[in-house]
Amino acid sequence: MAIRRWQVAAALAVAGLSLGQLPANAAPAYATDHFKLCIDGWDCRTVYLEGWIYWGNRTARMTVDHQGATMTGHFDAFAGSRKIDSRVTIADTDYFSIGDPNLVGGINRIRSQACITGDGGAFKCSDQWNDIRD
Repeated sequence: MAIRRWQVAAALAVAGLSLGQLPANAAPAYATDHFKLCIDGWDCRTVYLEGWIYWGNRTARMTVDHQGATMTGHFDAFAGSRKIDSRVTIADTDYFSIGDPNLVGGINRIRSQACITGDGGAFKCSDQWNDIRD
């Protein structure tokens, strides 16, 4: 005898489950952070590194825009005082993840810095900026 869909649904309902209901996302919701890094001596209205940090449970997704000059963005992810991961961006716009998906507790701080680059490498950098997961 074929089992009918409504019989399966009724059995699941009795067990406290519901068809169509998926498990809740394991990643907690953290506030998104925005940053804008300017370099001393350069016009911050036209030369800057700007981006967003979308915090997850163990990693963060980032969007970064370089504006007005050839520059690099330097990003370090930390769990407490321990550095977990690093990224360097050179594209005008970049999207990436930072952190360790296997790290219990995950990252809780990202340090960012912008550097103007010339033919000989970095020659002027912004102050370092720290965003804390909250």
